[in-house]
Amino acid sequence: MTPIERTRAKSVALQTLGLGLYANPSEIRDAWRRIAFETHPDRNAEAQAEFARAKEAYDYLRNEIPGGYDANGGAWGRPRSAAQKVASRPAIMARITRLPETAIDECAGILAAETTPRQVIDLRGADRAAADPARATDHVPDAVHRHGRHLTFIVEAPTGQGLNRVALPTALLEDSRKVKPVIVCFEARLEGEGEVRLPDEVVASVFPGARGVEIRFSHR
Repeated sequence: MTPIERTRAKSVALQTLGLGLYANPSEIRDAWRRIAFETHPDRNAEAQAEFARAKEAYDYLRNEIPGGYDANGGAWGRPRSAAQKVASRPAIMARITRLPETAIDECAGILAAETTPRQVIDLRGADRAAADPARATDHVPDAVHRHGRHLTFIVEAPTGQGLNRVALPTALLEDSRKVKPVIVCFEARLEGEGEVRLPDEVVASVFPGARGVEIRFSHR
């Protein structure tokens, strides 16, 4: 494969994972995990082709970037060389912080109360039925992982099968003293761990200053 062909193949693989040309291995791995969660045949039988394309792209990129790395060291299990450390871009510090009790309480409060349509973001499509709290599994995040302007809310519990509702604070990058919670609704085929990524247009309109927002569910 010529250098031009290799560059084109890399670009196509990155686009398949929804990434730009300069995505680092950590971003590649996170994108693959998100897509795998959303399209795995056990969770979404109609997305087998999309799952296969994403896996092929991820496997290609792992082989194409054997010396890749992220802020935590060797991304594919390989240490950085001295030359790579010098040539690397400045790392963006990532940090995980627990949400204040006041924010958790306010998020829990809107799940328990009657809400207006402006407080609800429904990811289930235009033909969805109204979100029925009585049949939903409700969640409040325990912490948030910040990487630059990308936010990953961490829920220390698995998704419930069927309708899930998550109350999220939207003003973390605007004013840490404010919460401004919204409810995000989505369907899960199975109970378990995984990630839900909010659409870019939702992030732009609801989360001031953020470039990306995800919700990560895991067992305690």
